[in-house]
Amino acid sequence: MSKAQAVTLRQNPVYPAPQGSWRGPSIKSSLQAIAGRIAKGGQREGVVRMLDDLIRPLDMKRTEDQLVGAIAAALRKRAVGARTDVGNLYLREDELQHMSLYSLLREHVPMISMTHPLANELLLPQVSSQEQAVIFDIGIGNGEQLADLIHLCGTREAAPRRLVVVGLDLSAPSLANAQRNLSAAAERWGIDFRFIALNKQVEALTDEDWTLLDSLEGTRVVNATFALHHLRNDDAAPDVRDRLFQRLRCWRPRALVISETDAEFNTVPLPERTGNAYDYFLGVFQHIDALDIPEGDRLLLKLGMIAREIEDILGPNEEERCERYESAHHWRERLERAGFALNPPPSSLTQASNEAITITVDRSYVTLHGAGTSLVTILCARPVDG
Repeated sequence: MSKAQAVTLRQNPVYPAPQGSWRGPSIKSSLQAIAGRIAKGGQREGVVRMLDDLIRPLDMKRTEDQLVGAIAAALRKRAVGARTDVGNLYLREDELQHMSLYSLLREHVPMISMTHPLANELLLPQVSSQEQAVIFDIGIGNGEQLADLIHLCGTREAAPRRLVVVGLDLSAPSLANAQRNLSAAAERWGIDFRFIALNKQVEALTDEDWTLLDSLEGTRVVNATFALHHLRNDDAAPDVRDRLFQRLRCWRPRALVISETDAEFNTVPLPERTGNAYDYFLGVFQHIDALDIPEGDRLLLKLGMIAREIEDILGPNEEERCERYESAHHWRERLERAGFALNPPPSSLTQASNEAITITVDRSYVTLHGAGTSLVTILCARPVDG
C-alpha cells in the first residue's frame, strides 16, 4: 500500500468562497429545478435559455463552476436530444484516450489507487495457500489488481499452488494484456496458472459459460472492481443485478469482493440524480484539486474524464445510460437478498489513511472518504451457509 500512501497534496489548496446569490445550495437547487422541467418535457427553448443563463457567468477556474458547467452541459444535451456518445466509455472510438485518462486516475488519484490494495487485503485470506484457487474477475481490465494480489500472496509466502483466473471484460486487448500480466506474475512465484477469457458483458453469460464456471474446481472467489455499476436497469423482478447475485450465489464462492463508487444514480429520477451528481462530484473535483499533480492533469481528469461520466449520468435517455452507480447501502441489500452475508473487514485497514483519503471500517464495508465525501466503498460477502 506504500504507493498509495506516498501521495502528496498541494499545500493549502484554495476553494474560493461562494460569491453571488446563485452559488452554493441555490445553484444546486437551480440545476435540480431545470432537470425537473426536462423530465416533465418542458419547453425546450425555455430550458436551454435557463441553462445558458446559468452557464454564462461561470468562472471556469473555480472548481464548483467547472462542475456546474459539466452538469449544465449534460442537461442541455438531454433537453435538446443531442447525441451524448453514450455507452461504455472504454469501448468508444476514443477508447485509448479514455483508458489513458483512467491510467492517470488509477496511478495518481487516491480514491482509485488505494481501492485495489484495500480490496486485495480482503481477497488475500480467501486465496492464501490454497491448493487451487479460482478467481472470477468481472471487469478485469488489464489485470493489474490481480497481478498485485499474486505478488502480495508471494511476498507473504502464501501463494496458492494452482490458480485459475476467469477474466471477463468487454475489451479483447485488455483481456490479452491481463493474460500476459497475470502469467508473468504467476511465473514469478512458481504458481501453476491458467487463464480463461470471456469477452462479453457479465449479463450476457450463457448457460454454456456458467457450465464452464461450474466445472472449475478449487476455492472460488469473485472480484468486481468498478464494474457492476454498468449493469443497466430493467423492469424485471428480480432485476438484472439481483439475478446476477443469485447466480453467483449458486456458484458457491468462498467470498465475493465488490468495489464501487458510493453514489446513487441508478434508478432515481433526473432531478434527484442531478442533486446527487452535484454533491458527489464536487467532492471528487475537490479531491483531485488537492493532489500535487500538474494543473493540466487535474483539468484533464475533471473535464476530460469525469465530465464525460456526468454526461452519461444526466445526458442520455434513461434506457441508454451506462454509468449507473448505487450506494453501498443498496449493494448490501442486494447481496443479502441473494443469500450473502457481509464479512466484517479488519479494522487494521484504517491504518492506510493518509492526507488525501480517510478510511473507515464498520461491520459491513470499507469506505474511502475524501474532501468530506464518501467516495468509494468495498464490500466482502460470503454465502450465508458457505
